[in-house]
Amino acid sequence: MTKRRSNYDLLRVLACYFVVFSHTACSFVETFVWDTIDGLPANHPLFSCIFSVLGRFTVPVFIMLSGAFLLGDERTPDVKTFYRRSFWKIGPPAAIAMIFAVIYSAVTKTGMDHLSLYEGVIHPLLMGAPFYHLWYLPILFGLYLAAPFIYGMKEKLTPGGFVKAAVFMLAAGNIALYVTGPVNFHWNIAEIFCYAGYFMIGSVLFTEQENNRSGILMIAAAFVIEAVSGYLLYRAILSGMDRDLAEHLLILSYTPFTTAAALLMFAGFGRITPRRSYAREASFSYDIYLMHAFVLDVILRISRYYKGQRWLMHLDARIWVFILGTAIYLICRLLSALIHRKN
Repeated sequence: MTKRRSNYDLLRVLACYFVVFSHTACSFVETFVWDTIDGLPANHPLFSCIFSVLGRFTVPVFIMLSGAFLLGDERTPDVKTFYRRSFWKIGPPAAIAMIFAVIYSAVTKTGMDHLSLYEGVIHPLLMGAPFYHLWYLPILFGLYLAAPFIYGMKEKLTPGGFVKAAVFMLAAGNIALYVTGPVNFHWNIAEIFCYAGYFMIGSVLFTEQENNRSGILMIAAAFVIEAVSGYLLYRAILSGMDRDLAEHLLILSYTPFTTAAALLMFAGFGRITPRRSYAREASFSYDIYLMHAFVLDVILRISRYYKGQRWLMHLDARIWVFILGTAIYLICRLLSALIHRKN
């Protein structure tokens, strides 16, 4: 990994940490919603909402990183070799995560939460999300399947033509997702098509330029945008808006705030030069993403068993989101390191 590519490794590490951080904060937001319904005083709800939104750039950034490197790799058009190489890279961990999700849900959701087998296990699997964070895998699979063909389109178009195609795909995909409402069925070629714009725009924004000052300003602007959308989410929930609707309108991957933040984040990291390599740390990111929601769920269940339904989520969110998020990240990183060491 060259020094200039270490910036994208660092972006992958940061995105991985913030997806863990945001999902941890989402548990505090869920408690805030229930406290609001029950008329109870909430635990720093503004901070909970902002923290839960700070990592919303992560999925678009992961997709842009894949697009940047796959569409810039001359081996990608070799369909047979590309599929074989990609399968061994993303396939086994994803299959293990999905199988584990089915087993884990069968134990927890049916055995502990008293849901039916269909409601707790079969239906989520049929929808493409056997656990809530795994909705991303059908999108990833679809984009990898499409990568050689998108590469071929890129080669046939002029550079300017591909830029226009990428911008059009991003805009059209986001508008389509925004106007149709939250997607529940993720084994859905239409949803994959909508996210292809991020995949293509990653190749467009990929740069070897170096301008640390402008890069840092872009990254800071991305976090400011996410913080503003977190504040708007807080106001929407206070007003009585349904949380799912509020998230659909304000913070999901296809909303204007998140799109702008993700583009700025990716472009900003393209211009900075870290002082050391982050390649090894970045190599754990896929495993950490696949594991983290299960580790978080185990922690929440243990807390509820010993301390009551909402005890953990009533600790000071300004501190405990960082503590829990970092602890979960490190646990998953350790597990990933042990797995790869054994192999």
